[in-house]
Amino acid sequence: MSTFLTVGITHREAPLQRLEQVTAGVSAQADLQGLGLASGCAEVLLLSTCSRIELHAVVDEPTDDLAKESAHDVAELLGNVLVGQLGDEAGLATTRVGADAVVHLFRVAAGLDSRIFGEVEVQAQLRTAIKGAQARHGEPHRLRHLVTAALASAGETARVHPGLLRRGLLAERAAARAPIRSGRGAAAETLVVGAGAMGRQVVAALRDRGCRAVLLSRTTSARSSAGPHVLPLEELSTRLPTADAVFVATSAGRRLLTSAVVTQAVAGREGRPLTIVDLSLPRNVDPLVGGVRGVHLLNLDDLSDAACRPDPELPGAAAAEGAIRAAADAYCAGVRSRRVGPLVSALRTQLQDLCLEQLRRTTRGHQLPEQLLTHMASAVAGAVAHGPTVLAREAAGDDDEATLAVLAAAFRLHDPSEASATIGR
Repeated sequence: MSTFLTVGITHREAPLQRLEQVTAGVSAQADLQGLGLASGCAEVLLLSTCSRIELHAVVDEPTDDLAKESAHDVAELLGNVLVGQLGDEAGLATTRVGADAVVHLFRVAAGLDSRIFGEVEVQAQLRTAIKGAQARHGEPHRLRHLVTAALASAGETARVHPGLLRRGLLAERAAARAPIRSGRGAAAETLVVGAGAMGRQVVAALRDRGCRAVLLSRTTSARSSAGPHVLPLEELSTRLPTADAVFVATSAGRRLLTSAVVTQAVAGREGRPLTIVDLSLPRNVDPLVGGVRGVHLLNLDDLSDAACRPDPELPGAAAAEGAIRAAADAYCAGVRSRRVGPLVSALRTQLQDLCLEQLRRTTRGHQLPEQLLTHMASAVAGAVAHGPTVLAREAAGDDDEATLAVLAAAFRLHDPSEASATIGR
């Protein structure tokens, strides 16, 4: 028997500074997934974004007869171990077990748990994360199946609510929120640092608003494919005095803009304000830059729904939430239904053995081939077992242990008190 487990820290529980510290700490570790496996997880997946650092895992219940903990208890115990690895001294991490973990991952995949409701850039991050998932033995097939189902549910929700869930929301909001001004009577020239997916989305959002974007990259490979207006990152400090705004979105994990550099740039701007938007985690812009005269600094928290909308409820949000939760519930029911397989297999085997025994007695003296008798017994057993099989799968899907116990007792498959162990949670 196994269960799903999620332990992590997100923007909902932790302020940006704390989330940044946790993210930096995790990136410095050799392999947090390895720690999860060493702690007893069967499969692990690490998801690290600008809104969260989470370990999603599968936990198998101990088979030792002396182990009395349920899978739920084991998952919580492992969760506490992993929380410690996340460095959560402030008690901000959240542990979810079983169906709660499944619902959470479905919501994450659909962008319903992001800083901006409905952004689904996290889907690409999930696909990358599952490629790097690990298992103690074999392949992480259960997590892959879960993530695939969550992404499929997100895709269906986006199809039904095309105006609610879409890509590029963070970049669009950053471009809209930045008070870009031009003192030269021309289209505003902006600098975008970082040639990754977010940087390209920011460039597109700025161009839609009539702003000329110049992309700066730290790698030659990115510069060769990002477009004609790409400069080496080394030119950032020299272009600051003439830029109207700077958007920073890299995975450098260090401060690319310090207060000293920005102060020097502002001195040559003749009083023109400078907008800097930091879209990175860990932050690429020193928070002290916000105190430099003439500089308007925005970070991820400033672009979140909590900062931009007094009422976070959107038209269709409740429907999207309902659809995602229904899909997650259906997935959980399917998992429980599949877990009743051993009971169904035992039922069919017992019926086939009984049928074969009766056929042998009835046809004694007729010298019918054993292969024919076995085929006939299998056909009859399958027909007889169909009804109880459907009932068992429905009961497992509804987490109805009482009905499963009755079925087990009626067909004398095993001790009725052990029926719940057939399902798992």
